Amino acid sequence: MSATQYPPIPLETSVITTQANPHLTNEWTVEAKTRRIWGAQGHVIAHHDSHGLCYKIRHSDGSVGCYDPSELRILKKSSSWEEMNTMRQNLVLEQKLPGWPYTEGFPIDKSLEILYEIILGDGQTEAVYLDLSTQYRTEGIGWRSSSGSKTWDKTSVAAWRQTT
Repeated sequence: MSATQYPPIPLETSVITTQANPHLTNEWTVEAKTRRIWGAQGHVIAHHDSHGLCYKIRHSDGSVGCYDPSELRILKKSSSWEEMNTMRQNLVLEQKLPGWPYTEGFPIDKSLEILYEIILGDGQTEAVYLDLSTQYRTEGIGWRSSSGSKTWDKTSVAAWRQTT
């Protein structure tokens, strides 16, 4: 694949590996093939473009594999994710994150199948899905816990990131 078709992905970008591109099966060495893990989260640690663009990914288990850009999906996150995640780790007792009511908004992709992690004002994190139901709310889009038992509106969420 060419760099003009796939713009470079910045270092440290969170990604998930998708599936092997069948058109590139013979492009990888046996050793490279054994290091690839499908459906794994990780982050970009390097890229190479001498024989076509590929990315070196450190998987969440610490192993490293190389992938064509067509075999990766970038995991989206809100603009304040890094800052709020760092701040939440330093909260003590009853402290809250600054900035309430929060204005992070929602992801552009409104798929109900994507799992996210949100950071709430008290620093707690929750696994959630987008909630597009409007049966009992007039506010529109919100967040629903993965168990379906809790919901949050946009002003309650300090930051979000995609996990699947």
